[in-house]
Amino acid sequence: MGGKLFGLSLLIICIGYVLGNILFGLLVSKIKHVDLRTIGSGNVGATNTSRALGKKIGILVLLCDMLKAWVAVMLASVVYQTLGHSIIFNSNYTIIEKEQTYIKFGTLIYLSGFFAIIGHCFPIFYIIALFKFKFNFEKAKQFSGGKGAAATAGVFAAISPWIFLCAFLVFITLFLIFRYVSLSSMVAISTVCLYPLIPRLDFLYMLNIFNIKTILPIPSVVYAYQVDTLINYNINWEYILTIFIIGFSIGMLILYKHKDNIVRLNAKTEKPLFNYHKKQQKNL
Repeated sequence: MGGKLFGLSLLIICIGYVLGNILFGLLVSKIKHVDLRTIGSGNVGATNTSRALGKKIGILVLLCDMLKAWVAVMLASVVYQTLGHSIIFNSNYTIIEKEQTYIKFGTLIYLSGFFAIIGHCFPIFYIIALFKFKFNFEKAKQFSGGKGAAATAGVFAAISPWIFLCAFLVFITLFLIFRYVSLSSMVAISTVCLYPLIPRLDFLYMLNIFNIKTILPIPSVVYAYQVDTLINYNINWEYILTIFIIGFSIGMLILYKHKDNIVRLNAKTEKPLFNYHKKQQKNL
C-alpha cells in the first residue's frame, strides 16, 4: 500500500504543478500582442497585467489565477476521495486502522495547492532555463512566472473560506490605506499561517472525511458554509499543523518573490496600483 500511496502523492503534486503552470497573464498578453516581460515590473501576474492592459483584464487574470489554484485543491480532493479511498480501504488493515490512515493521509490534498503556487512562481520553462543557462538566475528570469499572491488566495479559499476571509480583510485594509498591492499581499499572506491556530477558524471544507460514514465521491461546496459543521479544534491537530507549515512556507516564498518590491518600498520608489492622490491633484 505504501507504494500506491507514494504514487498517489506524486499524482496529486503533478496536478497542482501542472495547473500552476497555466500563466493567464502571459496568455492574455499574447492574445493582445503585448509582451508583459518588457512592461512595468516585467511580471506576468495580475498587478502588472492591470498596468499594461487595464483594470478589467487585470481583474480577469487575478480571478483566473485564483481559480486554477482552487481547482487544484478541489481536483486533488476528488482524486484522494476516490483513488485514496480505494487504496486504503482495500488494504488488509482493520476498519479502525483504515479510517485512521485515510484521515491521516488526507493532508496530501494540500500538497496540490502548494505545488500549484510553486508551478505559478516557477513554471517548467523556468526550470529548463535554469539548467540551460547553468543556473544563471538573471538570464532565466525572463521565463519566470508570477509572484504567487493570487494563486495563494485561491488555495486558501479552497482550504477554508474563513481563513481566506481573514486574509482578504487584512489585504483590503492595507491596500485602501497604502495603495500598494505588493505590501498588502505580503502582509496578508505572511500572516495566513497564524489563522489555523485560532480555534474555530481551522475549517477544512474540501476534506469532508472525518465522518467516515458520510464520505462523498465529490465534496459538496455548500458544505463549506455550514457553520454548524466546523471541525473540532482539538482532534484535528495534524491538519492544523500541516496548514500552518504550508502557510508559513508559502509566506516565505511570497516574500522571496517580492524581494524587488521590498527594495522599492524601502527606497520609496514602489508605484501604487491606483494613485488617487495624483488623480485628485489633476482634477483641481
